[in-house]
Amino acid sequence: MEEWSDHVVLTIFDNETTAVQERGKIEVKDSISSVTIKDLPNFIDPTCVHFYSLTDPSTIILEQNINSVNNTTISSHHFLAKNLGKTLQIEGHDNILISGVLLGFDPSYLIIEINELDQKPYSTMIPLNAQSIKNIKFNPEVSATQKSTIEWKISTNAMKTHIYELLYLTKGLSWRVNYIVLLNAKFNYFELTGQVTIQNKTGKSYNNVRLMLGDLNEKRLRKPNDSQSSGKFNDFQTDFMDKSAIYSIDRLPKGINIPNGTDKQFTF
Repeated sequence: MEEWSDHVVLTIFDNETTAVQERGKIEVKDSISSVTIKDLPNFIDPTCVHFYSLTDPSTIILEQNINSVNNTTISSHHFLAKNLGKTLQIEGHDNILISGVLLGFDPSYLIIEINELDQKPYSTMIPLNAQSIKNIKFNPEVSATQKSTIEWKISTNAMKTHIYELLYLTKGLSWRVNYIVLLNAKFNYFELTGQVTIQNKTGKSYNNVRLMLGDLNEKRLRKPNDSQSSGKFNDFQTDFMDKSAIYSIDRLPKGINIPNGTDKQFTF
């Protein structure tokens, strides 16, 4: 069995698509088991996920269910739908607080049941817009931040802890490079310093990372319907690979951490 290593390989392309290779551990108690992987980025591509058990390579996935959270599902509609029937507190821009139970909503209004002392419960409609509402809190407080998850039903011959390798594509990571040139007073000597900035908006923090930067050069790609191409997929694929590049910057520190919601900078 291959030794455990929690390193992550990130290949971040210039179109904000990232190829991720990471390892994890799962407990498998039966030959047919259900397992869930929770710590995944919000923008994972459900069509590009590959699982491989290093503990038992004969392990196969019988069923796979990916609950992908993206910029359309992390929305007020999704969040409110998950909290129907719960108590909430609405803060207006005039600092007035309204407490009640969320009964329903549509794109324009919230329907709230309000219970006040010595009065019968009554329902009211509150405009659902930034001009009327400053903040919404639920009691108990509910986080609007969600994680994508993968649920697998697997078949294996090894009923024990599995070390697995997971490969997938995700959005939310981007990179840029800046160069700083310092000239001396006589303009006959200069120092060149490069700086890489990695922006992480995936909803997931990556630790112990080996970083690769990819340049797809999409504008220069020759498409299959060009006159110089035979129109075959293999021709386009070969041309795509020839005109893309992946850079490994050796001067970057090893085992770097890229927390979610940060712009991480490295000098090389």
